[in-house]
Parts: sequence; C-alpha cells; structure tokens
Amino acid sequence: MSLYKQLTLLILTLFLLIFAGTYWLNFSSTQAFLNRQMQSQVQDAATSLGLTLVPYLEQEDVSGVQTTVNAIFDRGFYQHISVYDYDDEEIVSREQGVQIDGVPGWFINSVDLEAPSAQQELSSGWALAGRVVVASNPGYAYQQLWGVVKSSFSAYLAVFLLLMVGGFFALQYLLQPLRALVIQARAICNRQFDLEMPVPKVPELATVVTAMNQMVGSVKATFNELSQSVTQLREQAFQDPVTGLGNKRYFQSQLENLIEEQGEARDQEFHPGTLYLIQLNDFKGFNARAGYKKGDALLEAVARKLADCTKNEHIAALSRLNGGDFAFYLLDDNETRADKLAEKLAASLATLEKTEAYDGSQLANIGVATIHKPVPYGTALTRADSALRMSQSKASTPWIRASELDASEIHSMSRNEWNAYITDCVESGKLSLVSQNVVSSVEKNHVLHSELFVRMTDKTGNVIPASRIVPAVKDLKLCQRLDRFVIEQALEHSTKDNCNNTCAVNLSCQTIRDVSFFNWLKTIIEKISLERKVSFPIMYFEFSEQEIIKNLDLVTKYSSEFRSIGCEVGVDQFGKGFFGFSYLNSLRPAYVKVDRSITMKVLSDLDSQFLMTSFTKICRSLDILTIAQGIESREQEEIVINSNVSGMQGRFIQIPRGIR
Repeated sequence: MSLYKQLTLLILTLFLLIFAGTYWLNFSSTQAFLNRQMQSQVQDAATSLGLTLVPYLEQEDVSGVQTTVNAIFDRGFYQHISVYDYDDEEIVSREQGVQIDGVPGWFINSVDLEAPSAQQELSSGWALAGRVVVASNPGYAYQQLWGVVKSSFSAYLAVFLLLMVGGFFALQYLLQPLRALVIQARAICNRQFDLEMPVPKVPELATVVTAMNQMVGSVKATFNELSQSVTQLREQAFQDPVTGLGNKRYFQSQLENLIEEQGEARDQEFHPGTLYLIQLNDFKGFNARAGYKKGDALLEAVARKLADCTKNEHIAALSRLNGGDFAFYLLDDNETRADKLAEKLAASLATLEKTEAYDGSQLANIGVATIHKPVPYGTALTRADSALRMSQSKASTPWIRASELDASEIHSMSRNEWNAYITDCVESGKLSLVSQNVVSSVEKNHVLHSELFVRMTDKTGNVIPASRIVPAVKDLKLCQRLDRFVIEQALEHSTKDNCNNTCAVNLSCQTIRDVSFFNWLKTIIEKISLERKVSFPIMYFEFSEQEIIKNLDLVTKYSSEFRSIGCEVGVDQFGKGFFGFSYLNSLRPAYVKVDRSITMKVLSDLDSQFLMTSFTKICRSLDILTIAQGIESREQEEIVINSNVSGMQGRFIQIPRGIR
C-alpha cells in the first residue's frame, strides 16, 4: 500500500474515532439533559397545580379543578395528570398516549428515555385536602434528541467532507517531494542523470532530496568528465586543431573503409564516389610572408568555404591533410555532378583571392578522381594527386578530373532514368532484402536482432551497392516509398513462425518528416499485433549519427512515438564524426553501432581500442547497448570482446543472406 493511501487511511481512522467519541459524548449529555429537564418539568407542574387546586378543593368545585388541569395538560408535555381528594378518590384525570412524530422506530427502540412522574400533596391549613400526580410525556424528548442526532450528524459529515478535501490537497502538497523522489529514482534507474529536484521546506524531506541531488550531480559530473575525456582524445587523435576538420589519420581511416576491398564479398560495402584533393599554392611561402597567424586564418577561411560548398552534398571525411592540403570524398560517382561541385569549389575559393585573407591570385588547385570500383587507398590518392598536378601545370585550369574508362553503366543514368528505375523496382518487387544477425558478445548463439539491407540489381544482374542507391533515393525524395516497402517486408519476415528475431531497418529523416508515415506505421503494427503473436520490441529503426545530430529534435520526438507502439531506435555509424555524447541522454536509443572505421583499426591502433572501450563505458552508464560493426576476423572479435561491447556484427559473425 502506498504512503499516500496509508496516510489517508490513518486520517480517516482518526477522524472516525474522534467523531464516534465526540458524537457519543454529545448524545449522552443531551439524553441526560432531557431526562433532567423532564423530571424538573413534572415536579414544577405538580407543585404549581398543588398551589392552584387547593381553593377549588376546599369549595369542592370539581369544574374549577377540571378547568385548571385541562389548561396544564393541553400543553402536551404530560402523559397523564390525576387529582385525588382527601379520601384518595380520583376526582379529575386526564391521560393521553405517547405520540412520537417524525422519529423512526429503530431510534425509539434503541434509546431509553424514562417518563418521570411527580406527586404533590394538597393541604388546607393543617388538614390534607388531596393530592395531584403528574407524569411526563417522553415524545417531545425523543423528538428533541432525534433532532440533535440529525443536526450533529450533518455537521460532522460536512466537517468530514471538508477535512477529506483539504486533506487530499494537503497530502498532495506534502507528498509532492516524495513523488519527485520516485521520479528521480526511476530516472536514475534509467540512467538519466539530468533531473534535479527543488529542495522542499520539510526538514526531513529536504535532507533526502539534497542527498539525491548530490548523488545525481556526482554521477552526472562523472559521466560528463568521461565524455569530455573521450571527446578530447578523439579530437587529439583525429581532428585538425586549426580548422576543426579531420586530420590525415582520420581521412585515411574513413576513406579506406569506404573504397577498399577487404575480404569475401566486401564490395557490397564499397561506396563509389568522387575524391577531391585541394592544395593551396605556395602556402609555405605565404606563411613566411604574412606570418603564422595569417596562415592559420587563411586555413580557417578555406575550411569554411569547403564546408559551405558541401553542406548539402553527401560527403565523408572532410579533412585537412597537412600544410595547405585538404581532401574529402563525395558519395556520388556521377561525373557530371562531380564536375559541378568542382566548379563550385573553385569559384568559392577564388573569392578569397586578393583580399585581406590572401594577397595573391590562384589560391588553390583541385584534383578530382571518380572511384567506381574498390581500389586501395594509395591508388585513389595517386589518381587525385595526378589530376591536381595536371591542374597546377595549367595556369588557367583551377581543377581537373582524372577520367576512368571502366565506369559502370548504372551510375550514368539521368535523374528521370533513376526515378523510373527505382519506382519500377519497388512496384514490381525487384528489390531484394538481405539479413545479417547481430549477436551477443557473451553468448554468440544469442541473436540480439537481425539487420535488413536493401539490394537492387542493374540490367546486367550485378548488385548495386546501397551507397549508390541512397543518394539517388534522397535526391528524388523517394525515401518514404522505399522505407515503407522495406518495413512491410521486415514485419512480414519477423512475424513468420520460423523467425524469432526482431528486425532492424535503416530509416531516413526525410521519411519521418511526413506525419502520415507514423500514422501508417502505427496502423500496420496494430494490425499485425492483432493478427499474430509478436515479440517486443517489434522493430528497431536505425538512424546514422550524422543524421541524428542534424535532426536531433525530430528524431528525439519520433523515438518516443516509436516506443509507444512497441518499437525502439538505434544509432548507426556511432563515433564516425566529431560529435559529443550529450544527445544520447535525450534520445535514449536502445543501442549504438560503433562505426567500422574504428572497429577495423583496433588491431593496429591503440587509440581506436581506447575509443572502443570508452564508448562502451559511456553507453553502459546510460544503459545503452554497444555493438561493434565490421567484425572480419577472430583477432578483431577478441579485441572488441575485451572492450566489453554488448554485441557484434560483421562477416566473421555471419555472411549476409537473402530473405526475399
């Protein structure tokens, strides 16, 4: 029983005891008073009649006696009055039955009121003239006593109701700190350390609340310190201190993960695109002429120009390699779009020429290389560097793209052709889904969930990597259509009799911006829940960390909506960018998947191992599972297990297999 109910019951019990005691005292005193009043009344009546009747008796005037007795008797307070002469013979008698109007029988039977009587001798001088006997009528006393009972009960009932209403609000106010303590305790159990309570005025509760707030503050400070130390390490290891962009180490780890072929069927994870290499001309000489402060200011200005030009593009690994060299990778190998971006970059950088930022002309040259198939990191960089050297050799050409003759046909499709092709694949069911299990690091036979990926084939039957599909789908605003198709197939797969795993699918923020999507999702999940037996969570929806940071309010809002219908949210590509961890507190995802650019380096890079361990500690403090992606070997598996991750995913764990 809750404390509120116990206090309410205690107050109610005390009130009933006080009510019963007070009520009984009031009733008893009223009953005694009425008995005394009736006794006094009959005695006074007998005495008064005795004095009044003597003259009539002396004259033997019976009619006078009768008249006097009637006058007294008709007042209604007496049951009978009898007058006797000196021979004790009754000469006048009046009597009436006991009439009790408006008083219930059970009350009369329960309450005993005596009917007192009084006798007065009548004297004429020294001789006895007679006597008079008067008996009281208890009916009036019963009526008075019943009236007192009713009025007292009404008064006590009104006081009781007022007390209960007042007590309800008083308890609500007094127990508010306790309810806040419960909320805070539950928040701590859920690893939410951002809730502090106001200190109440009640000293005992103030001590408890203060201690809880101190504990929350201490845990929160510990989490923030750990988060800050990991962020600082990541920045020292992978971030350029001048521009805030990635450094060469960061660029290499990201690009290797995107373009290199590693292991069996690794090309399904290959990301075709375009590599851009930007070099400031004679940056060393500019530093010597203008000073290092001017040089750093120029680097910052160039970094801002590059970020502005690419903010609406699908890029990865925007970095400063060293000196005046910058690079990034566009996740699109369409040569026409690659050339347009190169023109845009050259024009934007040219605006810094002959300004306070840079006193010369031809600030930079750009080398561009399209990557259609998996290549080693060094080969890709050599292609872009060759294009850069060719651009530098031609004074009037700020950029050159290295051409390739083995470009596949599919990426050369126009926007309309892409639209028609993707629409046809969705409507005709040409899309295929593959599944890859995520297993527990403690017990590999225990599957945490199965992630589903979309596969699409070109006209020759070759698989088109998702990295080619996704940019086109986003550009054509077909995300919701594709996402709905995948969710329907995932729900169909997860509710089969032979499938006990919860499915996870990647979701686009472009999809959840449409309110109709959630209504559709809620309807389809409710329908399936009614028709079939489902396990919870019904489905996981994954968003990339970069997309979450850009749309944090939107994703946070829908994460609550998803939970309301039995689904959960996960973070994909965790740790890929230079983002803090504070968003995890508000988002509260079920898990994070550490990006493979980190997990692939754990064998040779101690910093990556430390990051993996730190990520696990931070997420565990928030009760969030940590899953290592890209596990390709037993050695890699052993290292991530030692990092205390919750789950693992990769080709060493399971080769993706088709489900449709």
